[in-house]
Amino acid sequence: MQDVWIVTNWQALQWVRDPTPISRMNGFQPFQCNYQDRPKKCNNPKVCNLWHKSGVRYMRTCQPCPEVYPWTGKSGIRSSRIDNDNSE
Repeated sequence: MQDVWIVTNWQALQWVRDPTPISRMNGFQPFQCNYQDRPKKCNNPKVCNLWHKSGVRYMRTCQPCPEVYPWTGKSGIRSSRIDNDNSE
């Protein structure tokens, strides 16, 4: 399909702010993929073993392993007020 684009939320908002006709979409800057500040691809992620609720969870990341398993409302930082809330 020539008139379908898979875009991020940010890219969709840029189009809403500057609606561009299909005839000019190939030049619409927010839809381009040539970002100079894009991080390099991570080919060798670390496997983090983290305790969460009833057992160990495994997550792969190219960043340092978090202190706690990130979850909804959780930052992954043990000293965070949110992460220390025991209301679950």
